[in-house]
Amino acid sequence: MALAREAMPSRVSELPATAVSELLDAPPGLTKQSCEFKVALAEACKPPTGRPAAHSEADTISTASGSEDVLDHDLPGDNQVGNDWHNYSTEGVPQQPFADPYANCWQRMTVPLSDHVVGLLSSRRGKQRLSVLQKQSGAHARLNLEWRALHLCGTHQAILNAMVLMELMEGFTVNLPMPLWTELLRCRNLGSHEAPLSLARVQEFLSRRIHVERESFELRVFAPLAERAATIGKVQLLASLCTKQTVELPADCNWNIIKEMQASEKVTMKLEGSRVELIGIVSAVQQAAEDLKRGVRSEEPRPTFLREPPGLTHPGEAQQWLAI
Repeated sequence: MALAREAMPSRVSELPATAVSELLDAPPGLTKQSCEFKVALAEACKPPTGRPAAHSEADTISTASGSEDVLDHDLPGDNQVGNDWHNYSTEGVPQQPFADPYANCWQRMTVPLSDHVVGLLSSRRGKQRLSVLQKQSGAHARLNLEWRALHLCGTHQAILNAMVLMELMEGFTVNLPMPLWTELLRCRNLGSHEAPLSLARVQEFLSRRIHVERESFELRVFAPLAERAATIGKVQLLASLCTKQTVELPADCNWNIIKEMQASEKVTMKLEGSRVELIGIVSAVQQAAEDLKRGVRSEEPRPTFLREPPGLTHPGEAQQWLAI
């Protein structure tokens, strides 16, 4: 039994204790060295193939399936170190025994970027975003504007972390109805106590950071693409809170009343010829429409002068000209 145990290959990796850390801290140009580490890790992580002759095939299968039976060659020998190297992980996540030997090896990947992400990484705060991406993922990242791509270099898990962070950085867009889009733009700088659809409240409702596009009726949600369907359902609930109503105005209406009401009412007013479009929350739009109609009915027509007629200096004579 002792001879059979000595013939067994040791489960302890023969790599030095700093081999993995040196590999993780290596510069992005690493090529030959990474291949050597891959071969060394692959050989070190191979499961033992031999077994003592005293044990049967059934004992081996029972042990490999996860039972609590311990074979003699599984016990630490005289030349083995009594540490659990199975759960060692460079990314903070315990690795399963005999997992992919290339999981912690140095890898490189080039990821094409969309116009939105290129704009974010090449903007004034682009270097800061790139630094946060590298720090949170553990991968080296370099932006290539000519290729419009991002070069990633690191372990397999670090590259996966970087891909997830890039997906969150890009997000996805959701089409918005015009009333909801207008109300979100009006409330974008208001506090949560000032407007029901303020930016803070909408982000709390969606549980994600958002951005209202100004050039199109779209809402950008910084979340994984898998959450798009659920986000669309929540956006439809928000859209049901907004509406648009049109109020006809008389030809001799005083437009100053419209301006005063626009500053005081919690809706958006748009002038379209002799009509006013009221856009916002349903209750606020209904109240603004009633106030507008009441103000127009109570208004007394007043003469409006386009300009003083030439040659007339007496105020009484000027009132006879261009009175509407």
